[in-house]
Amino acid sequence: MNTDDMSKPGWEEFPAYNAEIISPQLPCGAGWLGNCLLELGVSLWQPWDKPTNPMWQHLGNFQYRYKDRSDRISTWRQTLPALKAGRVFTFSPNLVPKISHRRKRALPGEHRTILFVRDPRDALYSEWKRQCINAEGFNLSFEQFAKGPFLNQPYSYLQYLKQFLQDWREELANTSHLILRFEDYRTAPEGTLSSALDYFSLHRSTNQIADALRASDFHIGKAIETKRRESGKLRTQLYRAGVPLEYKHSFSPDMLALFSPDFDSLFEWLGYEVV
Repeated sequence: MNTDDMSKPGWEEFPAYNAEIISPQLPCGAGWLGNCLLELGVSLWQPWDKPTNPMWQHLGNFQYRYKDRSDRISTWRQTLPALKAGRVFTFSPNLVPKISHRRKRALPGEHRTILFVRDPRDALYSEWKRQCINAEGFNLSFEQFAKGPFLNQPYSYLQYLKQFLQDWREELANTSHLILRFEDYRTAPEGTLSSALDYFSLHRSTNQIADALRASDFHIGKAIETKRRESGKLRTQLYRAGVPLEYKHSFSPDMLALFSPDFDSLFEWLGYEVV
């Protein structure tokens, strides 16, 4: 087992990734797709470039036990509720996706790629609201936050999000890809998951899909988060409203003006309304 090289899964049975799931480093719901895939027997090694392989025990023949015992209600379970300590998974050898926030392709050659996005206005607004809750002494307005440095980088949140989407529009041009949107997952989860499974040529029964959807519901992660809060172990609140197109009733004209016209072509590419 190798936990240092993030370009590979790190297991003898899984020598390489063969697909990518990409999302910006802002609240967008990609964890929902990741959890659905786990429930359907798809491995997620080193998710979001975090060295999680030590949390797994290889049992042989593509069976692995998740053995994180450091916390009964693991931090990872807020994002991936399937990761319950002691649970045994039998993973498919055929689909091995790398899920990350990378701004360029991580894998060489042609491979299937899903870009999971949220309306940029809502993604940034949700991150601002999250920081209002989690960051002590945080008192920036939305406009100040959007123009402020992204994770101590020499560019702003707005610049990061715009560049991330522009980079992936170029990366995905004329190559196999599927764009999934937060808004579709929240309003039509079954259809959104089915689109992903069809794209990955992953065949599962109607009952298996229904079970995966129930186990990945927004309220499951939110309940885990509530338990962590009650136990005094909650470090970061991840779940909030989960409302699609929240900007439509939350934004002032000045807030909307932050995105236009710079994002207009990106909105059109992703199928979002240009306001």
